[in-house]
Amino acid sequence: MVQFTTICGHRCGNMGQDENKQRGNWASSKDYFLSLAGYAVGLGNMWRFPYLCYRNGGGAFLIPYLVMVSLVGLPLFFLESSVGQFTSSGLLTLYNVAPMFRGVGYAKMLVNLIASGYYGMVVAYPLVFLVYSFSSTVPCFKILGLSNGIHEPGTLVWSLVVASAIVWGVTFLSIFKGVKVLGKVRLI
Repeated sequence: MVQFTTICGHRCGNMGQDENKQRGNWASSKDYFLSLAGYAVGLGNMWRFPYLCYRNGGGAFLIPYLVMVSLVGLPLFFLESSVGQFTSSGLLTLYNVAPMFRGVGYAKMLVNLIASGYYGMVVAYPLVFLVYSFSSTVPCFKILGLSNGIHEPGTLVWSLVVASAIVWGVTFLSIFKGVKVLGKVRLI
């Protein structure tokens, strides 16, 4: 009997079963594929790319950008996703295969921690603006909470604190519930 392999590498007949009981599997090929597409495109590319094009020469910037994405970005993307899919393990256990790779796992974990703190605030700002968009005036400059300088830090902007807590809560619950929920969260 011939079994066809879907885009995410699972056998079509085993799609509803969990091969990895501890970590879980994706609910469907579509969830896995769309999560990979979100990982490849990313929030940073969506809001930072037009600024980079404008700052670095417009259309002339696209040629070196596309060359670097093709030569460096895509191979690293495919390497990371295929190794993660093949081993079905986390960063630290994945790189414990050889002792010299152990530092790579810790370094990637540190980079993910720093990036998640940064992108958590990037997602919190639109959430605050979404809430304020239902009022008659949008207090743009009050949301930023600008101070007079580094010598005068200012106070907490409570709307941003609450929005950040909501973002972190949703992030925690999605990761805590497992990979099947991540396929549902990406629909939001």
